[in-house]
Amino acid sequence: MGSNCVATVLMIMCLFDDNICFVNVAYSPSQNIQGQATMSEPPQHSNWQAYKVIDGNTNQTANGSSCAIIEFYKRYTSVWLSIHLQRLFNVAYTEIYFRNEGTIDRLAGFSIYAYYDDTFNFSSPDPNSLIYRHDPMSGCPAPIQNITINRLVRQIVFTNNRPVGYKSVCPGYGSDVYTSIEICEIKVMGCDKTKYSPGCVDRCPATCKSNHCDVFNGSCFQGCPNPKALTDDCIVCADGQYIFNRECVNCSSYCKDISRCNKLTGKCENGCIYHRTGDFCQECSEHFYGRECNKPCGHCRGNAPCDSATGHCPRGCQNHWTGDKCDECSEHFYGRECNKPCGHCRGNAPCDSVTGHCSSGCQNHWTGDKCDECADGHYNALCSGTCGHCLNEQVCDKYDGSCLSGCKPNFDSPLCQECRDGFYHSSCSETCGHCLNKTACNKSTGHCSMGCKNHFRYPFCQECEEGYYGTICSSKCGHCANGETCDKHIGICNGGCVLHFLTPYCQMCQDGFYNASCTAECGHCLHGEVCDKQDGTCMNGCSSNFLPPPCQDCIPYKYGPNCAFDCGHCKNGEPCSTDAGLCTDGCEDGWTGGFCVIVIDVDTESETQKQGLTTTGVVALAITSALLGIAFLTIFFLLRHVLMNQTTRQGSDIPLPQNKESSETFSDLNTTEGVSVYTTLGAREEESSYEVLGESSNT
Repeated sequence: MGSNCVATVLMIMCLFDDNICFVNVAYSPSQNIQGQATMSEPPQHSNWQAYKVIDGNTNQTANGSSCAIIEFYKRYTSVWLSIHLQRLFNVAYTEIYFRNEGTIDRLAGFSIYAYYDDTFNFSSPDPNSLIYRHDPMSGCPAPIQNITINRLVRQIVFTNNRPVGYKSVCPGYGSDVYTSIEICEIKVMGCDKTKYSPGCVDRCPATCKSNHCDVFNGSCFQGCPNPKALTDDCIVCADGQYIFNRECVNCSSYCKDISRCNKLTGKCENGCIYHRTGDFCQECSEHFYGRECNKPCGHCRGNAPCDSATGHCPRGCQNHWTGDKCDECSEHFYGRECNKPCGHCRGNAPCDSVTGHCSSGCQNHWTGDKCDECADGHYNALCSGTCGHCLNEQVCDKYDGSCLSGCKPNFDSPLCQECRDGFYHSSCSETCGHCLNKTACNKSTGHCSMGCKNHFRYPFCQECEEGYYGTICSSKCGHCANGETCDKHIGICNGGCVLHFLTPYCQMCQDGFYNASCTAECGHCLHGEVCDKQDGTCMNGCSSNFLPPPCQDCIPYKYGPNCAFDCGHCKNGEPCSTDAGLCTDGCEDGWTGGFCVIVIDVDTESETQKQGLTTTGVVALAITSALLGIAFLTIFFLLRHVLMNQTTRQGSDIPLPQNKESSETFSDLNTTEGVSVYTTLGAREEESSYEVLGESSNT
């Protein structure tokens, strides 16, 4: 029983029998014992002095003139009351009587200190001397306090304060900020310093240090004079013994070293002899049982220990073990550790638990004395796998099914059970088509599940789509006649080509045609060469007087068939039309006619204007005659040009004139000693006769 419990029991017993109580060492007139009391603040009234707390009067009212009370309304935040005992006493407990008139809240949060000497300092009380502190958050303190001390005491101190942040659940006006001293009696119960027990009839044991002991039970709580003593009783036992019930008893005989058991507890500090355990080696260690703990347990479930007396496994057995003690093999297992599974005995019968032999024979696909090997043609842990197509009909490996010498053609190693990528059919004799992204075809059907490469026909992807040909279907068919497709192997259009395409592939235009559909005719390429069949370009240039790149239009200042004719004197040096040679914007000054090749006489023109309508008619008639003559000559020369296949004038490939300010805006054909010769419709080289308006009238 602890000291606090003993003190409580004794205090209750004292109510009925004073002979078994401790002595009030603060006030016992019969024993000539009287302490002294002081407090931090002056009393509120002269009848409420500090010494009133040790006068033996336990009246708890102020009117009884038996209390020490200071004035609360002076607003004290820190107070103390000290009792100085007459000498050093072995104090058991203190009994405090608070004023009980509705002011108990002022005392909440109080502390009690017990000092070995008179060294109390209120500004820094010794924390080791603190006996008790009331928790203001636990409620109001009881009007009568019984506080166990159980130590040598010379001074008892009551303190209270209200620090910043103080909180309390004990209600009252102002007591959460200020405190007070309102104590009516303090009893300090105990014995002389070398005595203990109720009534102080027992002396502390001589084995206790300085003869000081526990005031309740006499134990040597301050130590022993003999350093080998290990208890409060200061008992010393010999080696091989330990203290039990305040006596020395022998250590357990199962300790590994009997002389080394713990002298306080008796525990075997060096362990136990074989197969024993426990503090006193009184138990069998795990996995052993029997009176001498020398029998090993069976194979209990979860490696749990068996019953230390019977060996029974209370939680059952580990896998493959059976029996009350789990020391027998269960069905379908054999061997010393029962960890070898029986083979596949016929009818699922158990094998011999020692040898594993199947007395009834084996299940299908199994062979051997223990039925633990696959028959030829089967493999895996259950012999349920069928060997693949091994080369030369050899037997596969019976563990993993691999064909050690390889597979039949087109089967995939090592199992030889399915086709290699790129082959299909039950015999893997068919080749896959051109599957998308080089994926393998279905090895049973040959289908390309992800689709085909470009231009191959789904699902086998082995032949080209319509419009493509070649080994990888990358070549596009030509322009076969009537919308037919080409041969898917060589690309020939067996039914012929669309107009202007070359047979047999119908990919290229015939000579003289170009563009994607071969509908455009080539221009006049130099030396009659064939133009480019894509864009019509003449690679080596155009025939004379034709404009590159298509070589279909005349160069400026040329016109007519084969661009053989020179333009006349068109206004502002503009070229004539390339088809008819007409000057659409008129002629330069001094020239007239649709072709601007007729010279106008200036003087005749002025005279003619003066003559009026008569002269105008004559001029009109002359112009008409001239135009008819020019037309006749044009037809004549065109026919002549076709027959002779040559131009009517020299220097037709001479560059265009650069100086358009001159009236002579045509290219010089031949310049001989300052004489410019121009080709004129119907005129020969040696002639320079131009028709002049009004000339006929002068003749």
